[in-house]
Amino acid sequence: MSARPRSVNQLLTIFVWQMVVVAICALLLWGYQAIRDLRYREQLAALPTAVISYLLEDQEPSDRAGWLNANEEKLGVGLSLFNAPASNLNFRERTLLRWTGVSASFNGSNWSFYRRINNGTAVLAISSVSASNDFPSHILQMLRSWVEGVPPAAREARLTRLIAASGLPMTIGSGRPTALSDLQIERLNLGDPVALIDAHAHASFYILLDDHRWIKIGPASFANGVSFGIAILVLVLGGIGATLVTLALFWRDNRSMRRLAANAELFFQGSSHSFSPDDVSLRFRPVARRMNVMASQVQAALHSQQELIQAVSHEFRTPLSRIRFALQMIGDVSGSDAIQRQLLEVDGDIESLDKLIDDILTYARVDSATRGGLGSFSESVDLRSVVEGIVQQLERVTNGITFTISGGDECRMQGDVHMLKRALQNVIENAVQHTVDSVNITLCKRHHVSIVVVEDNGEGVPQDERKRILKPFTRVDASRARPSDGRFAGGGFGMGLAIVERIVLWHGGRVSVSTSPALGGARFVLLLADDDSEEAGKR
Repeated sequence: MSARPRSVNQLLTIFVWQMVVVAICALLLWGYQAIRDLRYREQLAALPTAVISYLLEDQEPSDRAGWLNANEEKLGVGLSLFNAPASNLNFRERTLLRWTGVSASFNGSNWSFYRRINNGTAVLAISSVSASNDFPSHILQMLRSWVEGVPPAAREARLTRLIAASGLPMTIGSGRPTALSDLQIERLNLGDPVALIDAHAHASFYILLDDHRWIKIGPASFANGVSFGIAILVLVLGGIGATLVTLALFWRDNRSMRRLAANAELFFQGSSHSFSPDDVSLRFRPVARRMNVMASQVQAALHSQQELIQAVSHEFRTPLSRIRFALQMIGDVSGSDAIQRQLLEVDGDIESLDKLIDDILTYARVDSATRGGLGSFSESVDLRSVVEGIVQQLERVTNGITFTISGGDECRMQGDVHMLKRALQNVIENAVQHTVDSVNITLCKRHHVSIVVVEDNGEGVPQDERKRILKPFTRVDASRARPSDGRFAGGGFGMGLAIVERIVLWHGGRVSVSTSPALGGARFVLLLADDDSEEAGKR
């Protein structure tokens, strides 16, 4: 999958989740508005239906129809009774009537109010209620008449009953209402209902009783719709939710990418551990599966390649042994000096091929071990002793070269002594092959890292060749090799430094190539880390 489609998919996923958050916020806002609307309808219908139903109860059953007809003209609305359930109501209105006992409907111009009476067997309907008529004033006057229908001592009990039915706060007081102005007091004394709206848009109504006490209804809010504060709160919560969803998606994808990158790094280091697709998000699981398939194919290819190299190398040794045996037989029966010289040259070539096969097998073995991860060693190796042994061998077979060994008295580490000796021998022989007359070997230890520096005064390694010469079958120009004897002539097959790089890597270290500041030739630095060192942990 290319980077661009993946980015588009990621942005699309984020957009979809943000839309989900917005939809949830819109749904919550709609639900809040629906509940607020039901409460508003209940408030509108509660008081007038309660007052009319209580007045209707005071009538004889045979007189109720006539009482309703008479008050229709007085109130300017329609009054009727019908049996429950109210089939002419919609689902929301029927639900409100069933839950609260009161309900209201609006047809665009007029309201209709409903209340269940007679223990829920009948429904009182007040229809054609509009804001333009005097219906609220008539209802308040009817309320006063109903309260005054009992002695003053029983009026508070009747008002308590009305409070329970309407859900509105009501009180009976005496004296002058402090909240009313002089003009409003004058109107109240004349018997007119008085309305008072406070700074919070809450309405209160006052009516005067015949015992000179007054009834206060309210304060109550009859506002409909979503308040500005609630809308802002929902928008803020929606923004926070969308931001959290975006951060969560980015965190999940970044975590998946980090896990995939870590798994790829482990694979490049030689780990054969299979990565579980369940460790990443759903969108990255196909990538994880493909990485596992790729890793399996690469490991299978490398394993087949190593098996092929080992098989071919072993098969080469059989005919080489036969050729060498035949040459020895020819040398035994031939007395010609020319033939003997040719046989020696052929034997040298066979020895070179035999050494090449040995290098290939060594490289394949160490490369396989390196791909399996860092080695775990328990043997202690004295690097200075190993270097001294190699130099003593080389001094016997080389002429005119000065070897200098410095430092390393405490240069010990945990490792494979045979492989470390092979690596050090290869890098020192490489210096002997290219030097003019001097090879300096410096050993030291810093913390848990052993450092071996091999320098010569040859022509050095060109800048663009320094990484390439650590690869198998790579050589610089053979003419720069020092042809002082047959052992090192021709520059070899390009496997020596590749083996060095693999062995050092197996021991948790690395090899660097530069120019020697003291001798002017090549400078090879081998960093060899113990198992518990930080250098080993970098891999």
